[in-house]
Amino acid sequence: MAASPKELLLRLPLLRDRTTRQHVKWHVKALLRALPGAAPKNPPVVRYQVPGCETFFGYYDVGPLSADQTRLLAHAVPGGPGPAARKGPARIGTIDTATCAFREVAVTSSWCWQMGARLRWHPAQPDRHILCNGEAEGRHVTRVYDVETGNEVDRYPMALFDVARTGEYGVALDFARLGRLRPGYGYDDLPDRTRGDTVSGKDGLWRVDLAGGEPRLLVSFADMATLAPEASMAGAQHYANLVMIAPDGARIAFLHLWVTPDGSSHVRLLDTDASIGGLRLLADDAKPSHGWWLDGERFLITMVFPDGSAEYRVLRNGLPEGPIHPSMPARDGHPSLSPDGRRLLTDSYPDRLGAQNLEVLDLDTGLLTRLGAFPPGRRYVGDELRCDLHPRWSPRGDFIHFDSTHGGSRAIYALALGDARGGLL
Repeated sequence: MAASPKELLLRLPLLRDRTTRQHVKWHVKALLRALPGAAPKNPPVVRYQVPGCETFFGYYDVGPLSADQTRLLAHAVPGGPGPAARKGPARIGTIDTATCAFREVAVTSSWCWQMGARLRWHPAQPDRHILCNGEAEGRHVTRVYDVETGNEVDRYPMALFDVARTGEYGVALDFARLGRLRPGYGYDDLPDRTRGDTVSGKDGLWRVDLAGGEPRLLVSFADMATLAPEASMAGAQHYANLVMIAPDGARIAFLHLWVTPDGSSHVRLLDTDASIGGLRLLADDAKPSHGWWLDGERFLITMVFPDGSAEYRVLRNGLPEGPIHPSMPARDGHPSLSPDGRRLLTDSYPDRLGAQNLEVLDLDTGLLTRLGAFPPGRRYVGDELRCDLHPRWSPRGDFIHFDSTHGGSRAIYALALGDARGGLL
């Protein structure tokens, strides 16, 4: 059988290296975008960047804006996206949305390109106090800072992944373990002390009450592994990622992942009761990827199939309800629901022209609106260094903020929406 064009290309010594192939693809797609009429015009956006720094917020599941929408949380990392910058500290601070002025609050060594330091506004004081992961006495913790004074005003004994909107509790996990088993999503500033522990009964997801008290192990990795065990779990290393607390704080959804001795990775979606623990298997028929709580009963998850296509699946009380709407594109993205509950925002990975798309779905009419397409910069190829858009709603639903490298370096962008239905200004 004759070799395919792709197989013939891969025989070239230059193209055997994955990073080289990614750079070649970037240049080819850049040439295609330059063709007349190939790339539609984007709407105007506001760029926020700290001079001389890679500037970004982080993951899609948390909003960067203060409740009054005057301050934008940001990480500022001096230099470019290479290994030296990745291992250095990140400056943490706020950007004035009117003047673009950056005000440094703290510095942390506990961060990564995808998740950052899990920055967020404290639900009890969403205009003044922020939460930021860091290191203290050889452990990862979450610090609370006053953005006006820069003082640390509180500290939680473990690094939090998510915090309940009620402000009652947070959920912590081992970010060093996450960083080792999923580089780019955890932290590498401290050693992973669990390296030889494949499926611990003494570690997993922890509930941390914000009013004080000792963290409580809610579900262990051993609990996860014993729920509907699969043959691929034999000898595998288990971990958790994408921890998301329901709006009412009652349940916690998360990805349960395991890496086999031969290096292959597997994933499924679970959830647990936030008070008493216990586990439910929500999805394992395809690859669960990115989720969002629509309300206290319904959870939205992107399910990626072996052919690369995906669906935005709704689960109600742990049971599949079906795709959220036939208008949604059949590809993976980072979804979030608007504050008024009427629109679904998502993005895409680079398309055939190399652009990352922003889209919003009107859940009442089914109208899918393309908000813009932003191609990543040439230096940002590769799994760990890539910059996903990770779009997020403003508290009032009138702006969308996203991270992007289409301007040549990492920066935060704001896109203004017009009416409440998601039209552009």
